Formats: sequence, C-alpha cells, structure tokens
Amino acid sequence: MTLRWLRRRGTSTVVFPRGLAPYGRRAGFRDIVEMSWWEEIERAGLRITCTPAQHVSKRRPWDRNSSACCGYVIQAEGRTVYFAGDTGYGDFFRELGQRHAIDIALLPILENGGCFTF
Repeated sequence: MTLRWLRRRGTSTVVFPRGLAPYGRRAGFRDIVEMSWWEEIERAGLRITCTPAQHVSKRRPWDRNSSACCGYVIQAEGRTVYFAGDTGYGDFFRELGQRHAIDIALLPILENGGCFTF
C-alpha cells in the first residue's frame, strides 16, 4: 500500500534490503536499489548506508526469517540520521556508533513494552 502511494507521488528510486526488490517492481518502480548490511550508495546528494537490524521476519506463514531486515543511516549536508527500521536491541549498535556520528535517531517502540524476543 505505502509503495503504491509513493509511486503515485512520483518517487523515482526506492531502497530495499537485499532480496526484496520484487515488492518494488510489483508497485511499479523501475529504479530499485537492493542493499546488504554496511553497503553504501550515493544518490541526489544523499549517502545511504544499510545497517543491521534484529527482527523476526515473517512475510508469509512458511517463511520465518527468510528475508533481510535492516535500518539505514542517511547523510546529507553534514547531518546524519539513523532510521532503525523494525529492530530490537543488538550488538550491532556498538559498531553503528563507531562507524557514524549520529545526529538524530528514529527508533521503534515495540508493542511488548520494549522487550525483543525470538
């Protein structure tokens, strides 16, 4: 639903975790970038880094943890924003802080009171 809305608004490029480009193609996007953890791209004055996330994925009943989960660091004009995506706490946060001086972090609030379980 959100992808179709973005496409109707004229968004030209979308970034997905590796292996999830079919969702973008079905929504009508032609310029799709797939990224794995710690990969970087630069487009339109933005540097985007794919970051690890700790999440149980389940797109269909039979595919538990078969798709990649990630967050993103977005850098532009001397500022760095971290969008955690759908993640729980993990050891990767230490490395994230060592790699990037984050100005703003957009973090999830989990339904189960902040606990992350597998």
